[in-house]
Amino acid sequence: MTGRKSREEIELFANTILKRYNMYGIPVDTIVLANKMGINVKNGNFSDPSVSGMIHKKGEKVELCIKVSDELHKQRFTVAHELGHVVLHLNDLDDGDHPEQDINILRRNSNIKFKYTNKYIETAEKEANQFAAALLMDEELVRAVWGKFSSLETMAEAFGVSEGTMAYRLGNLDL
Repeated sequence: MTGRKSREEIELFANTILKRYNMYGIPVDTIVLANKMGINVKNGNFSDPSVSGMIHKKGEKVELCIKVSDELHKQRFTVAHELGHVVLHLNDLDDGDHPEQDINILRRNSNIKFKYTNKYIETAEKEANQFAAALLMDEELVRAVWGKFSSLETMAEAFGVSEGTMAYRLGNLDL
């Protein structure tokens, strides 16, 4: 990993992606966004019930697979989280010496499993979660509608996230 990214950098990455692919608004359709980025998203079931999603990369082709039995808001967050890994970390995993190698990243109870140290995994997970929050709940949009909605429940519904996710985002934005 080339170094820890600040919250501001991650917010900028997410905002740039939303605008580049003309997806700036609420709610963000993460499947459409992934497709516009050239990433195919598949639904599936995993033999390990703790896995919510995964990235598979071979050469230039990247696919995401998400757990079909998860609630819609969790699927959306998982796709956004995995897109965070694609944008922020996937190049770190590609050593360049084996362009056709398979790279797999599993989201297992918010932990990815691959060949790097636990500190790398912890940082990468935190950054992917920050990216997902920024992608699904863009700071400018959250601030623009905060106060116009009558409740946390209404905010969460409008953005297509769980109430817990929205509460966490509002807290991070000091709202």
